[in-house]
Amino acid sequence: MAKLIIFDLDGVLVEAKQIHFDTLNTALWEIGQSNKYVISEAEHLSIYDGLKTNQKLELLTQNKGLHPNTYETVWNRKQQLTIEAISELQPDLEKIELFKELRNRGYKLACASNSIRRSVLVMLAKIGI
Repeated sequence: MAKLIIFDLDGVLVEAKQIHFDTLNTALWEIGQSNKYVISEAEHLSIYDGLKTNQKLELLTQNKGLHPNTYETVWNRKQQLTIEAISELQPDLEKIELFKELRNRGYKLACASNSIRRSVLVMLAKIGI
């Protein structure tokens, strides 16, 4: 019988929620050179949390007047900032040992995430998994 464990990336393997929040807000600030489009913590928790970046941008158009012709610029900048931020993650020795032990016991391991593949691969590599 095959044994499989699927780990969620954001919040389980890596605390990435704050990284995504901060990098999107930085990209939004750069577009407007003000806080006009920046998402507050309260707004994030009640409206935007868990959505993909493109969905957040569409809501920002409805809620704050973000022009759709900025989506690609914001999205690309957010991805660049995210990769820079996650490149500073350090190996997680406890998780490395856990994954070794689980593999030694015959488990197949997988990772699920709402993040784009490139971000997932960089995060996993940086924490040593």
